[in-house]
Amino acid sequence: MIITKKLFSEKSDSNQDPSITIFGDRIITVSVSLTVAFLLTVVAILALKFRFLPPQLPIFYSRSWGEAMLAQSVTIWILPVIILLLLILDLLLCRKLAKFNQFLVKIISLSLAVSSALITWTLIKVVLLVS
Repeated sequence: MIITKKLFSEKSDSNQDPSITIFGDRIITVSVSLTVAFLLTVVAILALKFRFLPPQLPIFYSRSWGEAMLAQSVTIWILPVIILLLLILDLLLCRKLAKFNQFLVKIISLSLAVSSALITWTLIKVVLLVS
């Protein structure tokens, strides 16, 4: 009888809210915190430097050298939007996958942090290039 009660009580604990499981892990918490810090950094840099940017910026590095790389300076606001969308997607995916595969959740969160760092680095390089 005691063994049966213990089994059922453990089973009910595993049905806890996935968001508690997600932020209970240090790697995931650090990754999401870093992403939020990168997002705030990008927004702060753009808020401080936007009025000093030229009308056209080299944003599309995958295109051939010259006019094709340039875009309107307003286009640089795509970078924080991308970070925000990735953060939302990460949180939704991690919430759904937390019950099934904790390792995959960690990999996705670390990928988010790395992607956010690269986007932040790209913004800094563009702003330093044109300043």
